[in-house]
Amino acid sequence: ALADLSAHLPLPLLDELYAYIQSIPFAEYTAHTLTLLRGFAVGGISSAHNPLKEERRWYGLAELWQLMADAAPVSAELRSAAASVLADLLAWPNCAPQRQPMLGQCIAQLSAGSSVVQTLRLLRAILSCPSRPSC
Repeated sequence: ALADLSAHLPLPLLDELYAYIQSIPFAEYTAHTLTLLRGFAVGGISSAHNPLKEERRWYGLAELWQLMADAAPVSAELRSAAASVLADLLAWPNCAPQRQPMLGQCIAQLSAGSSVVQTLRLLRAILSCPSRPSC
């Protein structure tokens, strides 16, 4: 599927496909679109063509964060599903470097008092594997 294909695309094509996915308005997202985003994120993040250090691309994580927010123009069910996908990705060893930054975003979100339920669930998932590469 898309995860398999995106794992083999050269970086310029990964970026182009990601730009296309990013152009889909959140209001038009369905469960199928979320599945597409997840599959692309898995393939793109794990791609051998994705640079390893500072230039690493974290395909889909920002969109999942935005989709789980109370302000996202999607159903509560889709918000919850986006939070679950984000938690699953952060539990994956390839996304371990993003746990600490996401932890900071969770704290800021809780301080602001928005998206509390989803943020607490995500925070719990992140804290369940604080120092291990996978949980």
